[in-house]
Amino acid sequence: MADSVPGSPVADGAEFQEQLLQSLNASEFAPSKQSLGPHGRQKYVYNKQGLRLATYWWPAQKPKGTVLIVHGHGSYVDYEYLKDQGLGKPPVYEGSWVERLNQAGYSCAACDFQSHGRSEGRDGLRCYIKSFKDYVNDLEVVKDCCASEPGFDAPGQPKFLLAISLGGCVAVHFMHDNPGAVNGAVLLAPMLSLEKIAKSGLNPYLRPVASTISAIAPWLAVAATNKNTMYPELQDLWDADPIVYRGMTRARNASEYLSASEFAVSDIMDKVSTPFMTVHSERDTMTDPDSSKMLYHRAATKDKTLRLMNNMWHVLTKEEGSTMLLESVVRWYDDRVRPAGMIAAGKGGAAAGMEVEAVEGEAKTYDIAVGAA
Repeated sequence: MADSVPGSPVADGAEFQEQLLQSLNASEFAPSKQSLGPHGRQKYVYNKQGLRLATYWWPAQKPKGTVLIVHGHGSYVDYEYLKDQGLGKPPVYEGSWVERLNQAGYSCAACDFQSHGRSEGRDGLRCYIKSFKDYVNDLEVVKDCCASEPGFDAPGQPKFLLAISLGGCVAVHFMHDNPGAVNGAVLLAPMLSLEKIAKSGLNPYLRPVASTISAIAPWLAVAATNKNTMYPELQDLWDADPIVYRGMTRARNASEYLSASEFAVSDIMDKVSTPFMTVHSERDTMTDPDSSKMLYHRAATKDKTLRLMNNMWHVLTKEEGSTMLLESVVRWYDDRVRPAGMIAAGKGGAAAGMEVEAVEGEAKTYDIAVGAA
């Protein structure tokens, strides 16, 4: 397995998936016509560590671009971007973020990160990595597979990122490691700082010894995550899903997350030249909204948008206001596949530093347009 070429197909993918889902008591969560939609497909490929990676391909019928979608910690693609159907039921394509993006002309490609969702983990462990780079490598495999995947292989077609939470930090590292690989990125509550969660519960006592525990017992579950008290019904949905990882964060993951977010602040933010929109709620207690503000102010690109959605918490693809947010994401992508010089800033023209308030003061948007001074 270890010498398998990254991106090459897995012969026993279906068998592996069946065994994995049985072990999770989640056989009904196998991909189906309901989750894949009329044209979607799932396939297993090897990642750079030789692990079996579940990838998903939802082609648009008249594609004008591809969106690489990226999930968060403990989660998986379907949970974040498909439409939930109630407690303990598999999410579906109809009415989802993926369907809306397909309707707008964007093919969607994704993977469940290693040890997440339907993908294989090291030593059979769930939600476990040796290096943050493992996640970045998984995303690189999906990007590289686009070149040979029908419906995703049109030369010159723009590629975008759509990433949430942990996935937002992965996306920022991906853009740093792969300059020019994508034409833009939408970051939803990106994990660019963990200062808030590091100060909650027992975490302040664990932080000074995190690297030591990571070296001695990297698999040990040590760090707590916050609950969604603002939208308790979504916390119930998370708790009832058999595929998500609900345990405490493992020592190696916690150490790598801290290092990756600190590196994003110290070494990456000032160099971000890819157009982006970052969206955060100032009520977010999982990831720090100040880090989105910092990214907006420090990034080198002139095409950047900060959106503060303060009627929301952290699960921005599911909470109240997510439908409005989805439409703004589609518009943001649409603006960047138009001919040069036709990109608008928010609701108005191309004035740098434009500020827009919406949703009765609950959401604020700060835009700088392409071509602005």
